[in-house]
Parts: sequence; C-alpha cells; structure tokens
Amino acid sequence: MRVRIEPPIRPLPVVRWKWDEETDILSGVAPAPVDARGLSTSVEITDEAGTVIVVDVTRGLLCGLDMVVWPDVEVDPDVRMPDDVPEGTLCITTDDDEPAPAVEIAGQIAVHASVDESLYHVRLGIADVVRRLRVAEHLVVELDADGDLAGFWLSAVPPYIPPDDEDF
Repeated sequence: MRVRIEPPIRPLPVVRWKWDEETDILSGVAPAPVDARGLSTSVEITDEAGTVIVVDVTRGLLCGLDMVVWPDVEVDPDVRMPDDVPEGTLCITTDDDEPAPAVEIAGQIAVHASVDESLYHVRLGIADVVRRLRVAEHLVVELDADGDLAGFWLSAVPPYIPPDDEDF
C-alpha cells in the first residue's frame, strides 16, 4: 500500500469520536465521498502491550480509526495539538486498487492524552514525523520521511465513562 496526498475534500469531513460502552474502544468515522474510487480495507496495527489501532480505508480514503489501549493511556500535561496543520486528503492505494484483505502490522505504539483526555496523540514506531495533515475535523495524520503513517492526533474526544461495577 502507498499513501498519496491530494487537496482536501470540501467541506472537510468531521470525525465524531465515541466510546463503545461494552468494549472500551474509541471509534471515529468520517464518510467517504460517494464519488471516491479506490480500495476498501482495514489496517490493524498492534504492539506487545496490547494496544490495537485499526485504520479503516473506504474507497481509497482514510475514513475511520478504532483504538483499544492496554495498559492505560499516559496522561501528559504537555500534549498540545500542533499549530497550522495544512488540510488534505490521505489516499491509500495499491497497484490495482482492488479490494484487499485486512492488513496486520506489529509495531511500537505510544498513546498520550491531555489532562482532560479530550486530545490524544498516537505515535506509531520511532521514525521522525516530517509531515502533518488534517484529513478531517478532529483528526490529524502524521507521516514519516518515507510517507508511511507515523501517528495521529484525535481531538474533541468525549470523556470516557467506565461502566458501573454492578454490571459485572
């Protein structure tokens, strides 16, 4: 798979984050334009600690993200959304753009959250970030020098409300 950057979709899609009450999974989706063309697949990135990030690709566009974090997220008072991030569309392609099976990748994942946990910074691997791109309201993608995904910024995340212990 390759990543290609194109001008932003107008209006910029909006990702609305939500917590699944039963699984503690944070999910966000932005609709793909009906005229978009390309592959549809999922890319699952996991690390040894149990963190799982699933990137959803719909008609060639990064359109969703699911995150399961074990152990807990590290709260960092210095986490701040980067300033002046240009807008764009992140297209994910293959040589033939035919439907592709889900892809699984093992790697290093670090997740930090703001004190109020409304902002999350997800780092994939250790490569330096060379480019940031706002692909939707509330979702910024980071790329490394090779154009590979290097991280994400998730903003406007609602508070996580743990289930009552009585439910167990």
